[in-house]
Amino acid sequence: MGHFATGVCVVTTEVGGEVRALTVNSFTSVSLDPLLVLWCLDKRTRLAEHIHELTGYGVSILSAAQQDLSSYFAGQFKDRPAPPHTFQPMPGGARLEGCIGALGCRLVRVDEGGDHWILLGRVEELYFSGDTRDPLIWFGGRYRGLSA
Repeated sequence: MGHFATGVCVVTTEVGGEVRALTVNSFTSVSLDPLLVLWCLDKRTRLAEHIHELTGYGVSILSAAQQDLSSYFAGQFKDRPAPPHTFQPMPGGARLEGCIGALGCRLVRVDEGGDHWILLGRVEELYFSGDTRDPLIWFGGRYRGLSA
């Protein structure tokens, strides 16, 4: 699957009154009517321990300039301070300031998918920055850029 190029997103949700965020590349559109999207959560993550408490989530689509944020929310900043970031409220979960676009979703259902949970959500709100920056791409185990 590493030979399938994907965009990179940060998914946020609220657990115990605090925003939890993680980097995902398993995000996809499911339906236009109703507007449904899904993403997959590794059952070994700390967030998976709260899977049955979740009611919604936010999805921030990252730009190529946000690679450090992607790495941070993927847990790769073990000995470094967090890069500067700000969350903006949205239904379902916050969005990262500076993202290309975002979706606020109400959780519709959770299904098992092997070693992952599959989270299906109905989009309640859309955000588009209007910016034409390149998206952050993941391919072959590393970040990539777009080329003409």
